[in-house]
Amino acid sequence: MARPALDVEVWELAAGEYEFLAALSEGETVAAAIQRASASEAEFNAATAWVTLIHANIVVAIEPADASRSADRPWPDFRKAS
Repeated sequence: MARPALDVEVWELAAGEYEFLAALSEGETVAAAIQRASASEAEFNAATAWVTLIHANIVVAIEPADASRSADRPWPDFRKAS
């Protein structure tokens, strides 16, 4: 289920797309998410999965991996002074 612009939309995902999204939402890297998705669906297509996520307005940013992140805080701390 996606909720872009407060409109509720239901999207049917293949097993690989679901695992890809789940892995990303858990803070895994794109590479790890692709591996996880490919393990659940032999025919997983990363390009198709990206298109689905972007079309559903789920992807809001792509950032490089940061070693200072942890499992309990997978997002960057924007409050830190640069």
